[in-house]
Amino acid sequence: MVCGTICATARAQTPYPVAPPDQGNIVQMEYYIDSDPGFGNGRPIPLNAVRDLASFSADIDLTGLNRGWHRLYIRSKNADGKWSHTALSIFDNVGTPSYPPAPAPAPVMESMEYYIDTDPGIGNGIKIPLPASGDINNISIPVDLTAFPTGIHRLIVRSKDQLGRWSLSHISLFDNGVSVPYPTAPAAAAAIVNMEYFFDTDPGFGKGHPISFTGSPDINQLSVDVDLSGLSAGNHTLFLRSKEFPWSLTMAVNFSYITPLPVTWLYVRGERKQQQALLNWATALEWDTDKFIVEYSRTGQQYSAVGEMAAAGNSTTTTKYAFTYPQLQPGVNYFRLKQLDKNGNFTYSSIIVVPYVDNNTAPVLMPNPVTNATTLLVPPAVEAEQLTVFDASGKAVWQQKVNNSNQSQQLLLGALPKGIYVLNIKGRTQHYNIRFVKN
Repeated sequence: MVCGTICATARAQTPYPVAPPDQGNIVQMEYYIDSDPGFGNGRPIPLNAVRDLASFSADIDLTGLNRGWHRLYIRSKNADGKWSHTALSIFDNVGTPSYPPAPAPAPVMESMEYYIDTDPGIGNGIKIPLPASGDINNISIPVDLTAFPTGIHRLIVRSKDQLGRWSLSHISLFDNGVSVPYPTAPAAAAAIVNMEYFFDTDPGFGKGHPISFTGSPDINQLSVDVDLSGLSAGNHTLFLRSKEFPWSLTMAVNFSYITPLPVTWLYVRGERKQQQALLNWATALEWDTDKFIVEYSRTGQQYSAVGEMAAAGNSTTTTKYAFTYPQLQPGVNYFRLKQLDKNGNFTYSSIIVVPYVDNNTAPVLMPNPVTNATTLLVPPAVEAEQLTVFDASGKAVWQQKVNNSNQSQQLLLGALPKGIYVLNIKGRTQHYNIRFVKN
């Protein structure tokens, strides 16, 4: 018999501030169930200021909580205002029927019964033979699982005394799992020659992820690195087994996996300073980030890299970045950030639009296509006087005079039907036409 114990837990939780060396007394404790209301917003736990909380008891209010599985979180705060890590416990909120109070004398046990999952009613369960001695402290109960599907079930046992009063119900959880048949073992046990693990679905003996080890190890103390890449967020089961001609029993460990977000963005923005673009962005959380690649485009479709900055790697505090693009081109300039992780994965930020006009630039309409409103950038040298929109038939359908003191003109075109239009910019000495689509 080869026994192994392995625990694998991956969970991302709310970042915590770095505590100073002297953390001070614990002055506040709180708890919440399932959903985090934010630091300081949980249900308070009465507490006297102390430095060490090796053990304590607290009353947890379960009023209004649905039956089933829940998560209980508890955390504390010291005198410096720093919060501890959050302790997590999983519990099953099960409601049991109410029973009449028993008198002080304990009468003789008369009968005993059990049922699985659904209560058939008191006295209608499956009868359990009682020993002649009446001692039920070490009684063995044969339970028929033939008709029950694979999965988690509840076994409930209760008894009745000679006065016809029923005891409280004892509840036990069990996993009615279907075991995989194993090859017949030889008479003599051989050394361990192979170990493997897999998640959720058995790929077959010898087809799991191999575990490297030297010699024939004591697997009671064996440490195993488990690759969680590619695993979806949610509840999973980790299986582990070894081969010593034939294979051992397969050990199973249930765990919950929460995939961490590589970056939590605070903002991404850009502005023009003369002919330069100043790009600024900040992150609230970074997880195994490698670098940021700044990409540039003239059309908003095809981008190319124009610079890069090293990322923080792992950070739970606000991290700010700044990048200067030295040479804006006349018209609309598009930027985006490619955030690259250490494992090679990447994500893109939102698009940053930086317009630039000078005396040699033709008017620019952005955005195009137009939904409701759009902006026209008019260089001063154009000396624009009148704006006119023509439909596909050449009919003027919208007009607006130009304020020459402002290079940026807002056009409210929401009333136009969907279609293709031409915007005519009438200048003092020259006219310009811009074709646009109305969504």
